[in-house]
Amino acid sequence: MLEKKLTLFLLILVTLLNTGVSACAQSDMQYIISEYDVNVRINTDGSMDITENIIYTSLGSYNNAMVMIDMQEGEEIEIKKVYILQKNGYVECKGLSEGQWNVNAFSGTYSVTDELGLVRLKVYGNFSNSRGSIVVQYGVKNAVKRYNDIAEYRRKHIFESWEGRISNINITVSLPMAGQPSSIKPFLHGVLVGSKKVENDRTVSFNIPNTVPGEYVEARIAFPQDIVFNADRAEDTNFLETVLREEEE
Repeated sequence: MLEKKLTLFLLILVTLLNTGVSACAQSDMQYIISEYDVNVRINTDGSMDITENIIYTSLGSYNNAMVMIDMQEGEEIEIKKVYILQKNGYVECKGLSEGQWNVNAFSGTYSVTDELGLVRLKVYGNFSNSRGSIVVQYGVKNAVKRYNDIAEYRRKHIFESWEGRISNINITVSLPMAGQPSSIKPFLHGVLVGSKKVENDRTVSFNIPNTVPGEYVEARIAFPQDIVFNADRAEDTNFLETVLREEEE
C-alpha cells in the first residue's frame, strides 16, 4: 500500500514538474512574428520617419500586440499613426493618455510607455485566433549623428529582451540624397545569419531570415555627412576610422 502511494506521489510530482517547465517555456514564447518590415526615411536634418509593418502569428494569451522602439540619448520619438488589420481592412487606432490605458484599453487603441533606452508600444484589438497585423508610423528627431567626414545611422530594431521568435525581417533605409555607393558602408550586428546590401546610391537593405530569444538586430550605416546638410554636428571630429576600427574588433 505504501509503495502504491509513493508511486502515485512520484507520478503526480513528475507531471507537475513537466507542466511547470512547459508553462515557463510558453511564457517566453508569447509573441511570434512571421513578417517584420521596416522602412526608414532619413531626412536632411538628421531626423527619421519610420514605418513598421508587423504580422504576428501568435500573441499567446495577450490581447495586445507589442512593439519595442529604440530610443537613444537625445532623441525625441513621436508616434504618428497606428493601424490594426480588421475584417474590412486597416483601421486607425486611437492613442490612450498616460494613466488611462490601464482601465480603458479596448479594441482599436494603443498605449505608449517610455522606458530606459526604448519606447514600449502596445496595440489592443480583437485579434483572430491570437493573430494580428499592425502598422506603426513614427518620427525620430536627432537620430543621425553627423561628424566632419561621415554621418552615422545606428539603430537597434530587435532587442535581446524580446521574448519570442521573429522571421523574415526586412529593413530598408533610404537616404535623403544620392551618394557614391562605395562611400555608403552598412554593418549588421547581433545575429549570426543575415545580409546587408547597398541597393543603389541612396538605399540600403538588411535582411534577416530568423531570430531567436537572446539575439538582437542592430543596423549601422556610415555615409557622407553632406547628405544630412541640415543636421547639427554631434562632434567636431572625423569618425570614419573609429567606425571601421570598431567593426574590425
